[in-house]
Amino acid sequence: MEEDKTTELEIKLSYLEDIVEKLNKIVTKQELAMVTMKNKIQDLSEKIEDFDMENRPDRRPPHY
Repeated sequence: MEEDKTTELEIKLSYLEDIVEKLNKIVTKQELAMVTMKNKIQDLSEKIEDFDMENRPDRRPPHY
């Protein structure tokens, strides 16, 4: 009986270790994706700023 419980716990532990490993891989992929998206957002923000500065004339808008 005690041996059965030990075996059952070992099986559960093995299962949990597998799940933790899979979750770690998922988290790592998500972290890399977030870094990539953050960099792309930063690049786009800089392009938008540059575009706004290039196309912004130093004169008053037409309604003045």
